[in-house]
Amino acid sequence: MLTIKIIFQLLFTLVFKRSKLPETIDKIDIQLTRKVSDEKRLKTVALLNKIFGTRVVRWVVEFFLCKASKGEFIEINNADFIKRYQRYIPETDERISWTNWASTQKSQPLQYLIPGNGPHIHVVDNYLKLADYDFEGLQTIQQLVKDAESKNLRIRCVASGHSLSDIAISGDFMVSTKKMTKPQRRANQAYIKEQYRNGHSAYIHKDGDVIEEKRYLFETGAGTLLEDLKQILEKEGFAFTNMGGSDVQGFMGAASTSTHGSGMNLKPFPDMIASMVLIGSNGKAYRLEPKNGITDPVLYLQSEEYKTYDIELIQDDDMFYSSTVSMGCFGIIFSVIIEVVDFYYLKEERTPSTWEAERQKIVALGLNYIRKNRHFELAVNPYPVNEKGELDKINGSRYCIVTTRNIIPKPTANQSKSPSEKRNFLSSLASGLYFVGSISVFLFNRKPESIPRSISSSLKRIVDCDKEGGGYSDKYYNVLNQGLLEMKFFGYASEIAFTMQDNTYLHAIDKILEESVRMAEKYGQYNPSPIAIRFTDDSHSYLSMMHNMAACSVEVVSLKGFIGGEDFQRRIEREMIAFNGRPHWGLHLESLSFDRIQKIYPKFPVWLEAYKKFNHTSVFNNSFTDRTGISAVLDKQAAFKE
Repeated sequence: MLTIKIIFQLLFTLVFKRSKLPETIDKIDIQLTRKVSDEKRLKTVALLNKIFGTRVVRWVVEFFLCKASKGEFIEINNADFIKRYQRYIPETDERISWTNWASTQKSQPLQYLIPGNGPHIHVVDNYLKLADYDFEGLQTIQQLVKDAESKNLRIRCVASGHSLSDIAISGDFMVSTKKMTKPQRRANQAYIKEQYRNGHSAYIHKDGDVIEEKRYLFETGAGTLLEDLKQILEKEGFAFTNMGGSDVQGFMGAASTSTHGSGMNLKPFPDMIASMVLIGSNGKAYRLEPKNGITDPVLYLQSEEYKTYDIELIQDDDMFYSSTVSMGCFGIIFSVIIEVVDFYYLKEERTPSTWEAERQKIVALGLNYIRKNRHFELAVNPYPVNEKGELDKINGSRYCIVTTRNIIPKPTANQSKSPSEKRNFLSSLASGLYFVGSISVFLFNRKPESIPRSISSSLKRIVDCDKEGGGYSDKYYNVLNQGLLEMKFFGYASEIAFTMQDNTYLHAIDKILEESVRMAEKYGQYNPSPIAIRFTDDSHSYLSMMHNMAACSVEVVSLKGFIGGEDFQRRIEREMIAFNGRPHWGLHLESLSFDRIQKIYPKFPVWLEAYKKFNHTSVFNNSFTDRTGISAVLDKQAAFKE
């Protein structure tokens, strides 16, 4: 019944009241996010996507959108979504056109290769059968590297294609990690030091105190998707210490760009890694660990890894902490051993506030305010809005949502399934209807001045706290997942991290907000989404955005097809140079110069020494290493230029 009602509402508006389309989209969103249970919403969304994915219905919607736009062609294309949702992989002997999720990067490699003997679908169902190490897949990749070197070509590894930047691009050999899903097992091999085999204690800082936390080791293929790995860990009673807002990435794709979540006492993804196997130049394989790592060097010499497959053990801080965030520049990472924790549940509250009020609290209370909860983050309307919903610098305020999350006991079996206790997803875009993405972009392009009001309205709809809605309690990964798979096809983001050793991050945020208003007032250029502000602990990884500093990360989100969106983000990235911002390696558009990287990353010279060791034949270089000047370090840039 709800499905029919929504279809009728949308088609009626398209045919007879196109000027009311924004209001109709809002009504549909409210019905799907606040008036039905999570289970019913998911079923309704799946059915609606199926119906609107048919050619006839899609053509009808496109026809009336084109009429409303007075001749502008509006296309609703779900082909890419269906391919990625079904985890489609092409035949390896085909020439393909590869694109990332946001379609900001494209490549037509000479060969698209999918080595490995693990499954790329049904991984969770079959994980108990995936305990054996995939030495055959390892040897296949070693040979691919040698083949590329012998032909004077380049080879580059790509996971889910989630990165906005060109770090994975190659015009020669592109290696997919989709089948690098073996092994899946507890890491208790004979060569691992006894104190690590069945759980060990780690000591972390929290609220000024040092507390003990139980950790475990789990080994996984580097291409395993977070979506699968979180469920495999759950079956073993384990969990990630933290997650980002999405789970579509491969584990190593996320870690090697320093993907992070939120939490001043929680480190980013690369700091979960305890050991990893890397295939470098000449196809040489290494097991990399920090000094005094989890492997017993003497026992390792008797292992099958070393005696039969010649995987060399290197336990060195500089080599390891350079490699954990290496953006594919050192080679192909085949498997990792990660530290995990006991499975847990979270309660999330989304409380309404304003940026002005939150800024005052942060200034007055400092980091204690941010550290008070396990997770703390802000979603801020960059535009001050008055009571009429108008952009107003004098009388308006920047509406924002304060999101906090904390560990709770496992909810009882009879917990209420009412809508108020389930997740309210972000705005009409994230209610899950993929076709709404195209419609929203169309509406924002037609009437950009409505964006400030729209952002505030969307944020108000996701308020969910003890005083209003009751909050949201669930398994940790459901709570941390901030959006649906569909929306990755319509949104893209750039992100920059700032030190929290002083108030630099606050001044940087002020500048972003100031520039947002200036561009809107002077040129009518708006940004269609709230700004996300997250806080993270420091990282050991030398090229992590959080290296040697607790960091505030500011994410600017836009929509594919929104006029001026990419240019707006580039402008913000350029403005942030003055604040020594560190761009997310996978979420940036502007070029990073060699000198700038060296300025903002003190350990960059050490990282380069590791780069020269593992990539001494230049076979893993690409457009990213070329434009940043990293390729030139090996003095072979001209010979390998694509």
